[in-house]
Amino acid sequence: MRNKILAMLLALGLILLSLAGCGAEKAPAPGGDEGAAEAAGTAGEGAGAAEAAETDRDYAALCAPVLDACFHALNGDLEEPDETLPMGITEIAMWQSGPEALASVGYRVEDWSGDGVPELILASTGEDRTIYALYALTGDAPSLLFESWSRNAYRWLGEGRFFYYGSGGAAYSAFGTYALSESAEALNCEDFYFTDVAADDPEKILYYHNQSGVWDPAEAELLEIGDDAFWALIETMDTGAEELYPLAFSAYWPTDGPAIRPIWANEVGLVEGVDVLRYQVPGSDPEGQVLFEARRNVSDFRLLALSLKDVTEAGEPIFEEKELFAQDAMKAGDLLLADLSFMGDLPEYGISFKEEDGSAHRYALWVSGFDGSLELEALN
Repeated sequence: MRNKILAMLLALGLILLSLAGCGAEKAPAPGGDEGAAEAAGTAGEGAGAAEAAETDRDYAALCAPVLDACFHALNGDLEEPDETLPMGITEIAMWQSGPEALASVGYRVEDWSGDGVPELILASTGEDRTIYALYALTGDAPSLLFESWSRNAYRWLGEGRFFYYGSGGAAYSAFGTYALSESAEALNCEDFYFTDVAADDPEKILYYHNQSGVWDPAEAELLEIGDDAFWALIETMDTGAEELYPLAFSAYWPTDGPAIRPIWANEVGLVEGVDVLRYQVPGSDPEGQVLFEARRNVSDFRLLALSLKDVTEAGEPIFEEKELFAQDAMKAGDLLLADLSFMGDLPEYGISFKEEDGSAHRYALWVSGFDGSLELEALN
């Protein structure tokens, strides 16, 4: 789509220049023998031991494989589905991708169980507060504790507790509350309510309750209540669900992404006294301050001014480049603050650099038409 729009814009620019599932099966119960998810690996012995053992862990690196995979799926970068992804993320990626999908899902690393060791959640950024997945971070890799999809959803209640709702068709529904174990090794059922059809009358709906999380009438208490009373229980159990405030994937930079990341300077707080490289375009708009962050070591960094020169038959732009700023080397964490002016729809700036393996990279700097964020696109 971008290439088509770009080709139209480029053609216009050159002219101006020349002139001037829906199944009937029950959703798997989140608790009990089949549904209770347990983390792989061994947790520390007690909260104190866990805190001591986890103090020096690099959680960003530990979570990176999961976050990278989610980012690429939501961004539409995968040609084949990634079977390691939570089902809810896969569902979203099947129907939409790009900026809208990246903005709809977020992540957050926090101690949700209260044992002093953080867990990773993937969650909706919308009002539905759906948690797509929760991972324990006690082992050598994130371990999936539970996940949500279109007919099987969790919401955060606070204090290590979650509300669950699932459906397996018109006659089969379930809901309940669950709590993380102290060391986040399992999701334990507190109360589980579900419906089933009567054995002697398939049009009659029966209501059940247990505390095992097993979706089986033989292992539950039959409730002698009416339809309205049963469904009113949801309102009492789902009350008080808390906001998660996850960071949207549109703000995530994958570890295998470009070694230089552009960010609007007004979206981050520069700590006073931190050294930054500086470049200013004469007459630039102060609102156009861009922070270029080195995510890995690079050499031969160049900030470029781009001007449209021609368009290929395939609609790809050919830019004339002018060097604006040069830095022989930037180490991971180095920053360049540049005051740039953005006037039109076509990219006006670019960057180039070499990575430690000697590979050379050149990118055009775009302003997203979806949310105004900064994007890099490889220059031919």
